[in-house]
Amino acid sequence: MLIHYHKYSKDIIIRETHRIPELNKFEKLSVLSHISYLELNRVILSPREFIEYLSTTTSNIETLILNSIKLKDITDNNSNDINISNKNNNSSMGIEIIIEQISHSTTIKTLKVINQHGVTFPSIDINYIIDLINRNSTLETIIYDTINNNDKYNPFPTITSTKSNFNINNQTLKHLKISQTPIDIHTLWISNSNLRTIRILNEQQ
Repeated sequence: MLIHYHKYSKDIIIRETHRIPELNKFEKLSVLSHISYLELNRVILSPREFIEYLSTTTSNIETLILNSIKLKDITDNNSNDINISNKNNNSSMGIEIIIEQISHSTTIKTLKVINQHGVTFPSIDINYIIDLINRNSTLETIIYDTINNNDKYNPFPTITSTKSNFNINNQTLKHLKISQTPIDIHTLWISNSNLRTIRILNEQQ
């Protein structure tokens, strides 16, 4: 595992170079109270431990990147069964509670949830992303690009949709990119926004 941290920097990148390890004891990161950039790259993490870290008053993260992460089953902290897509609804629940916690953040300005290494990423209901946009008044950039490319001819969707009556009212967000969205999210805005760029990649239409 490579941990990049510079004495005079506020950035920390945790990256696995060979096998995917489990990253725990997030409370230890709380000691690094001036960290403003956190990137988790190909690591296994406990959703509960992670949201506890994000909710601490010492967390001053402004940029959060979750790249090809794998999630432990939140109903069994001793289980290493992770990210089995729709076969494991608890993995989906894990990413949903992480996004829900981020919606309460007053420090994070840039959020990137991406899948550059092609892991089987858990699905999330689009309503959680819409709720994130509505609740948060700090985020300026959201990139949610987690396509599962195991089968390039039939990629498994990572964003699903239950019937939604949501509208969007947000004047803070400037940049938005969502891949595989099952709905036309740009039609939900009910007020003027400060969006500068928007990329909505709808694979289903």
